[in-house]
Amino acid sequence: MDVSFRTVSSLPVGHDGLPAYQEHSSGPTIDVRVKIPDDPADSPFEFVRIRLQTAVKTQIGTRTAVQKVLNLVEECSWSQFVPLYAPASDKQRAYSAAISFSRPAEKPLSRLSSRTNSLLPATNMYGTTYITKHTALSDQHAVEGRCETHIWVSADFFRHGVLVHSSRSAIELDTRPRLLELGSSKQQPSGPLTTQCRPRMSGVKAGLTSFRKSTKAQSSLQVQLPTDSLIVSPSQLRNGRNCSTVSVPLQVSVTGLSSADVKALLQDGGLRCEVETKWISKHAFTAPTSSTEHAASATVTKRTATTQHSDIAFPPVYEADLPEESQVVSTTGVLVAMLPESAALPTFSSALLQVDYELEFKFLFRLGRCAIYEGKTRTPCTLARS
Repeated sequence: MDVSFRTVSSLPVGHDGLPAYQEHSSGPTIDVRVKIPDDPADSPFEFVRIRLQTAVKTQIGTRTAVQKVLNLVEECSWSQFVPLYAPASDKQRAYSAAISFSRPAEKPLSRLSSRTNSLLPATNMYGTTYITKHTALSDQHAVEGRCETHIWVSADFFRHGVLVHSSRSAIELDTRPRLLELGSSKQQPSGPLTTQCRPRMSGVKAGLTSFRKSTKAQSSLQVQLPTDSLIVSPSQLRNGRNCSTVSVPLQVSVTGLSSADVKALLQDGGLRCEVETKWISKHAFTAPTSSTEHAASATVTKRTATTQHSDIAFPPVYEADLPEESQVVSTTGVLVAMLPESAALPTFSSALLQVDYELEFKFLFRLGRCAIYEGKTRTPCTLARS
């Protein structure tokens, strides 16, 4: 019996053609193909048990550790296999069955999905750390570290309760992040993330009139970021290179404005905002010591920071919406951020490997050519496949 495995895309698509959000995380779909002699007298097997497994292997110096992370099991009967077209001259006939894996029900570490059960692609990570070989704290030596992630499929075929054939193969899965959430991944969100921006006095004097009043009438500006799941979409750069982007809505509210201030916003075409987005990626892997060793576990940590710049134009305030003194004026814009190469893995947590992300935003609001507000915020974020 000849057995092969192929990945089938399982991301559902909505009526609008966009990826559909899945409330409950599901695993991938594997196409299992078997070739058997043409027109067998009897079914070659009664059912097949398919396992999708992942493992993390770390090595730092002479220390090595292996951890199996994911073990998904599904069964499929012979009646679910359908014949595939083949020339009449072929002495073997191919049959195929698509097997969808379901994630085990465990307490999630993230609002998106269980980070322990995240699917990681087969990849290698390298780094250097320092370990102490003796009791002297100054006796530190640089050692090289390596982390490997593996993913494979195994199939056991049974007939009359007896194992008749086994097959195993490494497989490539599309594990690119498809959802992003801002805020702490270990607790439920209490509302949008709010950043209070402070005035740039040098620009204020040439901008809004209310800032020339007493401190009781000073204006303030705040930016709100959503904590809902945001879709990571495939995109393409001008040079034809593929990438992934995420659109982050920004809700801006300004308080303490007079009618004259709002007219200034209208006359100058509304607020503009220069946004500096910094992706901070942290990949850390560990090789624990054995029970006979007294030294501490060795850990290799790699941090990567990637900065992007964007310019957002917010819709102006219309005259019909002019507020009274000290009322709130709101407007909404969209920040389109590109995921860097260092954010290609989903958020992940296990005993040997940790993958975490943070996002830092710096806002500089302008009225015409004058910078009038600035603010900064930093928040953890979660990337997930589904």
